[in-house]
Amino acid sequence: AVFPQDVLKKQFYNTWIPGEKYPSNSDHQIQNLGLGIALGNSSVFFPLENLFEESSPVTYTLENTELRIHFDSNGLTAWVEDGKGDMIPSTMVYDWAWTNFYPNTIVFKK
Repeated sequence: AVFPQDVLKKQFYNTWIPGEKYPSNSDHQIQNLGLGIALGNSSVFFPLENLFEESSPVTYTLENTELRIHFDSNGLTAWVEDGKGDMIPSTMVYDWAWTNFYPNTIVFKK
């Protein structure tokens, strides 16, 4: 088990700089991290790498629901609201973990 106090001992958690890439042997590369959203029978994954290149919020429609994906590059976090401003459940996750649960997920691209 990984305990919260152990997370900061991991080099990739306490020394990572946004936009910096890790060697390909790392499971925790920035290009793998993103925001996952599941609604009804659909799911979408927003890679942070792509969100860095977009203006926040990004508007996206999934299951006939308008989503506004907000991204804070300084805090390295993202969240989702519907068209009324209500929060939509989402998960900050690595793509390989998300696709284990949602193998048919849509990956957001520019």
